[in-house]
Amino acid sequence: MSYGYFIIAIAFISAVVSTTAYILYYRDRDNEQLFQLANRAFYLMTAGVVLSFGLVVFAILTHQFDLNYAYSYSSRILNKYYLLSTLWAGQEGTFLLWLFFTSVFGFILIRQIGRQRPLVLATVLAVQAFLLLILLKKNPFMMLWHVHEEVPIGFMPADGAGLNPLLQNPWMVIHPPTLFLGYSACVVPFAFAVSAFVTRDFTGWLKEIRPWVLFTVMILGTGIMMGGYWAYVTLGWGGYWAWDPVENASIVPWLFSVILLHGILIQAKRKALVRTNLLWGGLVFLSMLWGSYLTRSGVLTDFSVHSFAPSGLSLYMLVFQVAFTGLFLVLYGNFLFHYNRSGENPVEFGKGLFNREVLIFTGMMAVLFIALFVLFGTSAPLITSWTGNPTSLSPDFYNAMGIPVALFMFAALAIAPLAAWKNSGLRDKNTLWISFAVALVATVIASFIGLGPLTSIGGGTALFGPQGEGIANAEGLLGLKFNYFLRFSPYFLFFLSVFVIMVNGKLVTTFIQNNFQKAGGYIAHVGLGFMLIGIITSSVYDQSEKVMLPKGEFAKTDLGYEIRFIDFMEEPDGRDKVKLEVKTANGIYDAYPRFYYSEYNKAYMVNPDVKARFTGDVYISPISFTPGGSRNQKVMQLVKQQTGRIDDDTRVTFNKFDVKMGGGTQEITVRMTATVKGQYGEETHDIAPVLLADNGQMSSKFVDIPGTGYKVKVNKVNASSGSVELGIMLPGGATDKVQDMLAIELSEKPLIS
Repeated sequence: MSYGYFIIAIAFISAVVSTTAYILYYRDRDNEQLFQLANRAFYLMTAGVVLSFGLVVFAILTHQFDLNYAYSYSSRILNKYYLLSTLWAGQEGTFLLWLFFTSVFGFILIRQIGRQRPLVLATVLAVQAFLLLILLKKNPFMMLWHVHEEVPIGFMPADGAGLNPLLQNPWMVIHPPTLFLGYSACVVPFAFAVSAFVTRDFTGWLKEIRPWVLFTVMILGTGIMMGGYWAYVTLGWGGYWAWDPVENASIVPWLFSVILLHGILIQAKRKALVRTNLLWGGLVFLSMLWGSYLTRSGVLTDFSVHSFAPSGLSLYMLVFQVAFTGLFLVLYGNFLFHYNRSGENPVEFGKGLFNREVLIFTGMMAVLFIALFVLFGTSAPLITSWTGNPTSLSPDFYNAMGIPVALFMFAALAIAPLAAWKNSGLRDKNTLWISFAVALVATVIASFIGLGPLTSIGGGTALFGPQGEGIANAEGLLGLKFNYFLRFSPYFLFFLSVFVIMVNGKLVTTFIQNNFQKAGGYIAHVGLGFMLIGIITSSVYDQSEKVMLPKGEFAKTDLGYEIRFIDFMEEPDGRDKVKLEVKTANGIYDAYPRFYYSEYNKAYMVNPDVKARFTGDVYISPISFTPGGSRNQKVMQLVKQQTGRIDDDTRVTFNKFDVKMGGGTQEITVRMTATVKGQYGEETHDIAPVLLADNGQMSSKFVDIPGTGYKVKVNKVNASSGSVELGIMLPGGATDKVQDMLAIELSEKPLIS
């Protein structure tokens, strides 16, 4: 597909031409030909992106495994949905997806504001040009022999390498496109900010940008939540957010977009925050770009299961970041210089602390603080690598820093809707005090039915860990008094959650009756209140235990369940399930967690079974499986003339092995000497277990070690190294009932839904 590279090259040139033409059209608005040239070059660039996108999809769906990208991520066993999802399984595919969505946004912008704001289009096209330049380096149309020198030209593999089993999940089909739709939208506020700097129109962009910011908040937030649920139902560790650097890389631009959305609200109402809103508009995109650099450059490979491996794009992504950050800083600095010299006085907030703009701004600053320390924590592996010892921050850092900030944010969410603009004062004190009383009563009731302080300080891996374990390092980080504050933080957080729900819920009912379009923000705040309650209860108050399940028998658990391990169920794709029968107080249901060995990952993979209920989930994740035949055995490896000790009284020495051939069979007799300490001293015995190979099938029977309860057999031999692997049956193992055993972790997660 050498023509694929040519298509990308044409698209790159078209993006450069379109960018230049839009800039020239801004300088010469009377030149209609420049505008038409810019549009046509944009259409040609978009055609190249769509054609490249389609060619890669076609190669994947038709199993053209001579294309390196199709070979690296797809295979014949994948269904059509997973085959399609392999497009965004690798770096090249995600760049194509990014380009495709941004092209769609470009079409919309041309129709909406193309003539009025050509610099917005020029900025968007400049981003497209950089992405296409990266694809010229990381070409999705490389053939196998271009990447692997040992592969002969024209070679077509029978099958591809396949898709990582962790990605073979329905969420893989919809989560990455949703996330990249949000990522792509981040460029629009940035482009409007750049245009505002140059044109000196610092207020006219508000009405046009607000739907884009709202769209970014909604779509990017949806993608983040999808990713959390995907982790919850796929990875088997029982959580949905681990402060993984790649998770953080997606949430930081979302936080900045939330700040911008509320800043636009204040500017529209009070003509304030002109300078800061332009800053947020830039940071939405620049933080997304920085997260892309961290996840794609390979610097997080050792710190995140989601990060892309090193690919040679580090310099390209760094130049991408530096170029647009430099552009923004120069324009923003120039804007501040002229704005300050213009003599225009910024609009001040109303006096007092209890006017709406002050309270909204307080919430914005709380979100900003969260965004900044998450950004710092995400960048920690890169920052610490400068000292030669790259490390990442533990979840304790994020939790210990985030909880007090969340208190400020939720207090603002509860009070701001009742405050007036300009003047300090509350418009509906009855709603405030009723909501306060209800929240207080609800917190007292919750404390009687389970809400309590965190039970442990230090030693955990996450502040919101099982049973509230793990305000690890909080004492050293912020001091002993603050540590005690963290311990009792569930009370404060629960109280504020109910407070937010009550105040905003009252306003929702009012606006639904009078003006439904104004209810959206308050509905979102109610949702945040419920979400915080869910985070507290599902994380701090979940209960879990490890249970051993003998095959065929019900095992009672401390959580009140009875679980029976029935058997493994083989699946055509090799991702075998375990069938369990679970008895609860409300009846019996079958659970089917996955537990299988993946050749792709060279490790055992686990997918939990999640029984979703309104009050809480029952979460079952396999840990290990022990076949019955090996439970009373130990393994010993010996070379010739080596002695191995079974216990203090019993040793065995491997002397040699004899081999007999004939009739399609091979009989290998292992000659050994057993030394046993008896009542009258040590005794020696010759033993000779046999390994029989019959048409490729290996079998061996146990033989007794006289004077002991041990039995020994041959598991395998290695003629080239002269070694043997023995299986030792411990005393009683031959007569006791030996069953297959499955170890699981059972958890109850209240209110996680």
